[in-house]
Amino acid sequence: AKNSMDRAGIYLNGKFRALEPDDIPLIIVTRNERRLIKPFLDHYRMLGVTRFLWLDDTSDDGSVALLLAQPDVDVLTSNVRYPEARRGRLWREMIVDRYGRDRWYVMVDADEFLIYKNCENFKLAEITRALLSKGVKHLFAPMIDLYPGGNLEDAIYHGDRMPWTVADRFDADGYQIKPVSRGWYVEGGIRHRFSKMPPLLTKYPLVF
Repeated sequence: AKNSMDRAGIYLNGKFRALEPDDIPLIIVTRNERRLIKPFLDHYRMLGVTRFLWLDDTSDDGSVALLLAQPDVDVLTSNVRYPEARRGRLWREMIVDRYGRDRWYVMVDADEFLIYKNCENFKLAEITRALLSKGVKHLFAPMIDLYPGGNLEDAIYHGDRMPWTVADRFDADGYQIKPVSRGWYVEGGIRHRFSKMPPLLTKYPLVF
């Protein structure tokens, strides 16, 4: 694994464009998530993301062609695969090194949609200014798993609308929240109810 990481690289499908000082960039790693691309882009553009730094891990579902058609998306690939890249962590570090440190980045997965009060009007640039004014360099946002009501086989999603219009239920209680040295520890939700290993729901989707 060490040799693979030593030779790991990321490659840009197109001309490199440096980030502007007021850009709000988003870093994402995906494989075969084509049906989520449009709602994902629509949602984060609404929040004020101006550039998408998108590493595609050998998708074969048409994702790359769709992403290359987006003017605000930089499509990147790699010569190593997800496990060799420390489950994508190495890729994210390399993207930050290429595009620049000392700035804010949104870092989420394709099925993670950041929601906060008045997010239609209160954009991410305003949040970053408010956080920095308080000396805070990351945004805590617990992950809430959504699921559909009724039978799972009846919940069909084609990517033509926001996912929560199909998966519109969530556990309202049953969560455990406690402070830890690096912030907060959160567990619970539907996966906790059906799993012996409770999932960690702590997320920091916006980091400096």
